[in-house]
Amino acid sequence: MKTAPSGKPFTGNIINLFSVLLFSLQLTTNERHSRSFPNSFTTNDATKHMASFKFSMTKCHPYTEDPSRFVVTTTTKTFSLTKVMAKATLQIFADIRFIEDPENPESRCKIRDHGVYTVTPKGLHILERFGRKNGI
Repeated sequence: MKTAPSGKPFTGNIINLFSVLLFSLQLTTNERHSRSFPNSFTTNDATKHMASFKFSMTKCHPYTEDPSRFVVTTTTKTFSLTKVMAKATLQIFADIRFIEDPENPESRCKIRDHGVYTVTPKGLHILERFGRKNGI
């Protein structure tokens, strides 16, 4: 992952990382403080996924010399983040309002070890754009 001199990841990398994480996570109903939150995930789920990411994309292109034939290209990206880096990355997602604490969506979200989070409308928009761009 490319980073700026300050050590923070570039915006394009953050958007791709967020999108890959959310497409790979199984959003379910999670409970906290006797309340249920549909279409949510936990810190533990996210950090486990970020420990061993593998994302494959397949694209078909017409063969330039014979348009009736197609060339299939598969690109696989793999990387892993430590639990500390994964939590820091989740905090970036919260700071830029891609995810939020469903119990208190208006406040600044602090990532906790056993927290439950949902995707914001802004995060959903990012996912839709990523999905359209990559044919998902």
